[in-house]
Amino acid sequence: TYQGPAPVISAVSPQVGPLAGGTTILIYGSNFIAGFSVTVGGVPATNLSLNNGVISARTPAGTQGPATVT
Repeated sequence: TYQGPAPVISAVSPQVGPLAGGTTILIYGSNFIAGFSVTVGGVPATNLSLNNGVISARTPAGTQGPATVT
């Protein structure tokens, strides 16, 4: 069980993308660790990597409107 501080997202770039998904997003924040996962609108993102404290992820297909990144 992980006992460290909770991950915090401070920014996501870009903030818009096509409904079909496939956009590579960069997630900035703190307390990211190996073994992380990312969801966009509750759907798992793919092609995850963590480099210099920044997460890179490919967005899944979505629906029109805002989507929460976790």
